[in-house]
Amino acid sequence: MYVVYDSPLVMLADSPDSYMASDGTLSDGAEFLKEVPSTWDETRFIAGDIGDYVVIARRKGTSWYVGAMTNEASRKITVPMNFLGSGDWRARVWQDGADMNRIKTSTSKVGSRTSLPLTLAGSGGAVAVFTPQR
Repeated sequence: MYVVYDSPLVMLADSPDSYMASDGTLSDGAEFLKEVPSTWDETRFIAGDIGDYVVIARRKGTSWYVGAMTNEASRKITVPMNFLGSGDWRARVWQDGADMNRIKTSTSKVGSRTSLPLTLAGSGGAVAVFTPQR
């Protein structure tokens, strides 16, 4: 939601304990919340159908953020990376695990000619951060 919705006023909607892992560190999802910008330099609609799902890409500086959300239907989508510039990019992905309350994280190398497969649980979503590799 932090990438899909356009609002410079963002907030956490739960108790701080909900964002902590069992060892007292920030959970995987909370790590993303530490770095997500509240304003953007560029926004692009990538895919979607009204009432079904949406995929939005937003750029801040040299990094791209992709947010995807779905309705009550789970779905698998493939996000084209043609909005990325040339060169190699590091993708860090947070997506639904067994259900929308579980997060599965991954890191991979992508380029503008590749695509990113995402699995969205019903009423869930995913987010990815792309940073250029030098």
